[in-house]
Amino acid sequence: MKSRKRQLERLYKKTGQAYTDYLQQYKDALSTARSTYYSHLIHSGSTNPKALFSTDSLPAISTLITEIIDSSLRSGLVPHSLKLAAVTPILKKPGLNPDIMSNFRPISNLPFLSKILKCIVATQLKAHLCSNYLLEPFQYGFRPQYSTETALLKVTNDILLSADSGHLTILILLDLTAAFDTINHTILLSCLESSLGITGTATIHPAASVHLMLIS
Repeated sequence: MKSRKRQLERLYKKTGQAYTDYLQQYKDALSTARSTYYSHLIHSGSTNPKALFSTDSLPAISTLITEIIDSSLRSGLVPHSLKLAAVTPILKKPGLNPDIMSNFRPISNLPFLSKILKCIVATQLKAHLCSNYLLEPFQYGFRPQYSTETALLKVTNDILLSADSGHLTILILLDLTAAFDTINHTILLSCLESSLGITGTATIHPAASVHLMLIS
C-alpha cells in the first residue's frame, strides 16, 4: 500500500483524483489497523494489568498520551470519558452493619489516563508552590518529608517549651466533617489568584482544583 501511494504521488499531476481517493483509503486503512492493534493489545492483556504498559506497547501509545494530556492542560478541560469511574463501596470500619448505606465509603477507580493527568498537574503545582515558597511552613499534610509524626513532634515541643517557661498551654483540636465537600470554590479561586499567583486555565482545571484543595 505504501509503494502504491508513492507511485500515485509521482503521478499526482496526471491522476490527481486517483491520488486523493487512494490517500483517503490509505488513511482509513491505517486508522482501522491502529484500532485493531490497540483492541487486540487491550483484549490480550485483560487478565494482566501490566500487559498494556509493557515496554513493547509504551512507544506506540506515548505520543497519543502526550497529546491528550497537553490538550487538557492547554484548554483547562478534562474529557468526559476520563471522569467516568468504577465505584466500589467499602465498609468504613470492620464489623459495621452492611445493611446501612452510610457505613460504606465509596472508592472510585478512574481510568489510568486520569491518574497520569493528575500526577502531571500535581507535579507542576508543587514545583510552582515550592519554588516560590508559597506553602505554609507548618503544613504537614500532602507534602514530602512531612507527616503526622512531624506535626506531633512540633506540637509536643511547643508544649514543653511553654511549660518550661511557666506558661499555661491550651490545645484546641478541630475535626471538620466532609471538609473537602464543603470548600467554597469561589473563595478557593480567589485565593489562588491573589495569594498563590495561579491564574488562567490552571484555576479551572479539575485536577488542579482537587490537588489544591488537598494541600490548602
